[in-house]
Parts: sequence; structure tokens; C-alpha cells
Amino acid sequence: MKKVLILTVTAGFGHNSVARAVKNRLLSATDEKYEVEVIEVLKEYGKPFYYWLNKEGYAKSMSLAPVIYETGFYFSKNNYIENKTSGVHHHAALSCIEGLYKKINEYKPDVIYCSHFIPAIALSDARLVYKIPARVIMSELDYYNTPFFEAALRVDYFTLPNEDMVEENLKNGFKQDQLLVTGIPIGEHFATPLDKIETRKKLGIKEDLFTILIMFGGGEWSGITSLFKELMKSYTEEAQIIIINGRNEDSFNKIEKLETPENINVVNVGFVENIQEYMFASDIAITKAGGLSVTEMIATELPLIISEKVYAQEKENMHYLISKGMATSFSDAEDLVLKIKEVKQNYDYYVTNLRKNKRNAIEDIYKLINSQEHAVYDEEYIASIDYSKVKENIKDALKESKILSDFALDY
Repeated sequence: MKKVLILTVTAGFGHNSVARAVKNRLLSATDEKYEVEVIEVLKEYGKPFYYWLNKEGYAKSMSLAPVIYETGFYFSKNNYIENKTSGVHHHAALSCIEGLYKKINEYKPDVIYCSHFIPAIALSDARLVYKIPARVIMSELDYYNTPFFEAALRVDYFTLPNEDMVEENLKNGFKQDQLLVTGIPIGEHFATPLDKIETRKKLGIKEDLFTILIMFGGGEWSGITSLFKELMKSYTEEAQIIIINGRNEDSFNKIEKLETPENINVVNVGFVENIQEYMFASDIAITKAGGLSVTEMIATELPLIISEKVYAQEKENMHYLISKGMATSFSDAEDLVLKIKEVKQNYDYYVTNLRKNKRNAIEDIYKLINSQEHAVYDEEYIASIDYSKVKENIKDALKESKILSDFALDY
């Protein structure tokens, strides 16, 4: 039996969703038995400030101050040397390393999979001083090289969404044999196509209408209600519009109260577990450009119409998807109507490109994990470790290697 430790961080829903997808694929395996544990490292071992910063700070900055977030994003991206030698990412990683390293030596995993860069940085830093026999894998979850992954050069494998990202990572210090192009891992249930008409019947929605899915990250996007109102005024063709609000009850209730024109059949939906069925039932999607959600839409062959009011990594995702012929973008409701018509007229073009670019990343990552040998742990070495000194020893090694500046946060 192989043991796999999956490490995640709550920064939006994507990282935890990927952790669950990898766990589920491992547990469904028939060619190997797996024992799997998933840990939210900052919640379990880190300091509360870093847990809050990633869980609440990210969501609040994206909703309340996206321009400021984007400025910080590109500053970090353009200051490559600083990314490796200082910054909150190293300190967040250091805050959880003592507990995490002790857990690794107790659990003795054969493979460690990281769905976020913070645990990957923690293990990369720890390897300057300590032995970690397990193979360490981390994944990028956007179609663009986002900052901070380059601080985790001592992982064993780094999985990437596309070939265009390889060259930059080589320049950032990774070696060719560390980099594997797999795509972005999503749940297995997106990989098995569902018949559109039969799925509509199952969901109890109109079977014969052109169906538009509107989904903006679980309804957290503040413009969903106003966009829907304007679309109702402008779109004159017959259509069915599915609105996925997620856990945003305010958005759901506002849309429930709206009067809709006769040409539109509205399916107003809150949080759902069967999101793949709504995607397979739809013809196009109006959305933001979160890496995980657009990958799910690519898998279900949904042409994407993306709001231009996206920032940082989502803006870069949008540019990539447009460049590959899988998406277009809109600026306002009037422009959206034109883009819906354009996608309908060129539907085969978009679907052909979606089929050309979709990948089965969860299967490739499973094969990668499955191919790793069992790790060998030295019990005598483990018994010699003084965990109270782990953090300080790693900090000293980072400073000696000029990976960590003298600047230190200690929340």
C-alpha cells in the first residue's frame, strides 16, 4: 500500500478542490491500494495570521480592492530575485514547518502532493537541512506562471497547465526533468461526457432552448445581478439562462425577484454538488477566468465568454484562453449580446479548439504518483531530530544560502 499526504491551503476554493480530486482518484484506483490524508497546512500547523491572510485576505482583496491586489501580483511577478530571497511566502511556509515536518516523519508518506505553493516552499526549504524521502509534487493551477512557485526549486516534480509555461520555469531555476505538462487537475466526473438533452431532462429544465450558463466563482463576483438585469433588457432571442450563485444568497434572492421577459427561461440555482451536469447541459458559459472553473468548462466543451473585469492571474488566464480560440471576452451587457451571437455563429470553431486543448490532468497526476517508489525512512535519523530547533535551523540555512533576507515577520 502506498501512502500519500496531500497538502493544501485555503485561498479561494480551487486548491482544496484539487486536493479532493487527487484524493478521490487515488482512492478509486484498482491497480494500487492507497492510504491518503489531506491537511490544510496553515490551519493545522501555521500561525493564525497566515491562515487568515490566505483564506480571508485573498477573497477580500479580490472583491474590495482588485486593482491593489493586481498591483501586488505583478510587483511580485516582476521581482523574481526578491521572490526567492524574501517575502511573506517564505515566512508563511516557515510558520508551519515544525508541525508539518514532524507529521511527515510520523506518517511516512511515499508521495507528498501540494496543491498550493506554500507547503511546497516549506518542504523545499526544509530540504536544505533535513531529509524528506517522499517524492514531492506541486501543481500550478493557472494558465500563467504566477509568482512564488520559483521559491520551491527543491520539489521533485512541478506540473504545469501548458507547454508555453516551460521556458519561463527553466529560466526561474527549475530543471527540465522536474517540469511535467499535465494540465490542471479537476474531478474525474468532468472527464465522462453526458448527453446534453438527457442531462437537461434529468435537471428538469427546457430541452430545446439554447442554454447559457452564467457562473462567476460561486456568485462572489459583485456584478452578477446587474449584468443579468442588463442582459434581460438586451437579449431578444429565445434562450435558457442558468445562473449558478453558489453560496451567495443575496445574489440568488435578488435574481429570484426579477421579472424576466417571455423569451428567456431562467434557472436560478444556488450551491450545487452536481456542477458538471449543469455544464454539460449548457451551450456556452459567461464567467470569470479562475483556473479551476475554466478548466472544468474546457473539459465539458463549453465556449467561454469572459468578463474583461478580471485581474492578475485571471486576466492572464483570459488572454491565454482567447489566444487558443477557446474563449472571447466582453466589456458590458451590450457587448455581451454581440459576443453571444458571435459565438453561436462560430460554434464549431470554439468547440474544435476546446477539444484540441483539453487534457485529463487528474489521470496524468495519478500515473505520476503511482509510478513513484516506496519511500525509505531512517528511524535512527528521525529519532535524532529536535523539532524545537527545526524552524531556526532552516532559517539559518536559508540566510546562509541567501534565500531568506534578514527581514522576518513573526506573527
